[in-house]
Amino acid sequence: MSAPYLDTSALAKWYLNEPHAEAFEAYITRQASAAISRLTVVEFRCLPARRRLYPRPRVECASERNEPARPQLNISRSEYIRRAIFAWNTQALAEQRRRRLMQVSMRVRAGSMRVNAEFGAFEDAPDT
Repeated sequence: MSAPYLDTSALAKWYLNEPHAEAFEAYITRQASAAISRLTVVEFRCLPARRRLYPRPRVECASERNEPARPQLNISRSEYIRRAIFAWNTQALAEQRRRRLMQVSMRVRAGSMRVNAEFGAFEDAPDT
């Protein structure tokens, strides 16, 4: 019997005690061994930092609220992931632009204050 492959999302769910972590724990404890990739190790090491930078609000599943499940998005998983990555990258770029704009704005403001101080010195100087 081959060992089941565990991806980062499954390990993260278990490690971070997210919803349904108990079901995963019950499954994994029944296994004699499990396999992960080198990429999983890298992704898992990056996970805490990414969680600190981009916190996500906790969302309850419909099954946790004893409500019927909502309709599917009617897109493939790969399309969903592609859209999520695009949205994440868009958000990261917007944040990067905002930070750069703030830095430039502060430099322009400092330069403007210097120029205003020079003009103030001329205005206050006695006429000769």
